[in-house]
Amino acid sequence: MKLVRTGMVFLLLFGLHVPLSGQVLDGKLSTSFYGWERQDTAVGGTQYLRGYENVQVNFGTGSVSFHTYLQGSSDFRNKMSGDPRLKMFNTYVDMRDVAGLVDIRLGRQQVYAGVNYGTVDGVKLQAAPSSKLRLMVYGGGLAPADLRTDFFNNLGDNFQVGGHLLYQLSSRAHLSLSYMNRHRESKPYEAFRYDVNMGLVPTMIDYGSRANQYLSFSGDYATRELWLFGRVDYDFNFEDLSRLELTSRYQISPVLGLVAEGYYRKSQIAYNSYFSLLERSATGEFVVGADYAINENLNLLFRYSGVVYEDDFGMRVITGVSCRYLTFSYTKDLSYDGELDGFSGRFRYPILDGKLVPNLGAAYSRYALADGIEKLSTLALSGGLTIRPWKMISMDVQGQYLTNRIYSSDMRVFARVNYWFANTFSSIKEGAQ
Repeated sequence: MKLVRTGMVFLLLFGLHVPLSGQVLDGKLSTSFYGWERQDTAVGGTQYLRGYENVQVNFGTGSVSFHTYLQGSSDFRNKMSGDPRLKMFNTYVDMRDVAGLVDIRLGRQQVYAGVNYGTVDGVKLQAAPSSKLRLMVYGGGLAPADLRTDFFNNLGDNFQVGGHLLYQLSSRAHLSLSYMNRHRESKPYEAFRYDVNMGLVPTMIDYGSRANQYLSFSGDYATRELWLFGRVDYDFNFEDLSRLELTSRYQISPVLGLVAEGYYRKSQIAYNSYFSLLERSATGEFVVGADYAINENLNLLFRYSGVVYEDDFGMRVITGVSCRYLTFSYTKDLSYDGELDGFSGRFRYPILDGKLVPNLGAAYSRYALADGIEKLSTLALSGGLTIRPWKMISMDVQGQYLTNRIYSSDMRVFARVNYWFANTFSSIKEGAQ
């Protein structure tokens, strides 16, 4: 709760320092319930009803603003470990154009830029030294994996730093360079190991902090008909390439587009983790496909992809059709781990100018985990309704049904109410007028 208290104090000081006139307060409140039954024994199960409250608030002006996104949850049928739970997805202050040079974001925030990804409790700086160059650097402690509201105690083994440089070659082409260095603390554990006399003795195992360190270079080029993107990632800890990517799309005509993609990937394993002791293998993947628009309401899709392993090959074919209210697709998978035929469909039809939107969904698959093994099947059904009586309120109800070889019958229900709010504060003098 230390971070929560710090954030509240900062928000109070922020509100006292900035005049109320001209401030904008907006956000969203979401109340939801999720119910399901878990088959704990052969003769019965346990019912669960979990409630969630999400709060998203933005407050400030164009130059300084405060943002937060929190979630509280608890189970109302069965007490679960850790209930009630509070998650902090983000809580930060934005200060824009500070000294006419830099934008500053301080607090818990998500970072997605080039090779950088994750949630940190720290600071991010963004600047544009020229009209064609943008620079971002950041650093901070890694947020806990469960997004609880306190920092890690050992910041030296739980941090992430990085940066992103974006250069505009022209109105159609960009180059990007990014770097990330992440360390996450591993919990030591005790296990029996042999000593010098070949006797089993309890031993404390500590791998140290798990580390990821990458450098990435990418570029893109886009015209009205053609889009190209390329990327290469280098892993400093394992001293080799971890990813190569080249994707493209070409619009031959207003109704026909072609897609071609190629990938080379190695497993992104943290250094000093248990898995780093194992041999890493690479996979190659290619995708070709086409999109065809019969008319403005009816589209056809085709994709063929292949995955090249060290000593095997897998393939997937996807065909689909979509119109204004309905989508349908068929998938065929063949690989070393078996084969699968899958069908899925989705129907959505707005009524009363979108104030009432019912939806239905179904997915059926038949698969075998290896050659010569009997095929199994899975069926999933869903149905729901979205109600928007006013612009600031929406209500959703969704039901799901699943049957497979593990669960003969699994039913789940999800319900949610969203409320959006916004207010612009004026001065006392303006309010009197």
